[in-house]
Amino acid sequence: APLRSALSGRALFADGGSFTVTSLGDRFRLVYVPAYTTMDGVREVISVARDYPDAEVLLEAPAAGPNQPTFYVAHLTPEEATQLAARLSAPELASASVPGAPLAFVLTSVSEQGTDSLTGTFGNVPG
Repeated sequence: APLRSALSGRALFADGGSFTVTSLGDRFRLVYVPAYTTMDGVREVISVARDYPDAEVLLEAPAAGPNQPTFYVAHLTPEEATQLAARLSAPELASASVPGAPLAFVLTSVSEQGTDSLTGTFGNVPG
């Protein structure tokens, strides 16, 4: 929290700045945009990375235009994707996004039938 406080107190963040945390191997990447994602959202993203160690976990934001992030989790089993969609859609996770800008997620799983994606928003907040 001290690092986040030090960074987000800078003038850059008042104008919509962001910062990125990456891991070796690109299995985890978090682009923190305070204008769109709360610390509750950041904590949940980190928690998902911890709970699904074989998944690729990315909170990505476009570099140009409105940089509203989307949360991507790939390399899940269909069962994991279903469980995670329910977890992320729980009403208590509505606090992951700022009012008026729901944090969307895309969960990708692979099975014998092919690739499937589940989409939604944290806390099931309407977009």
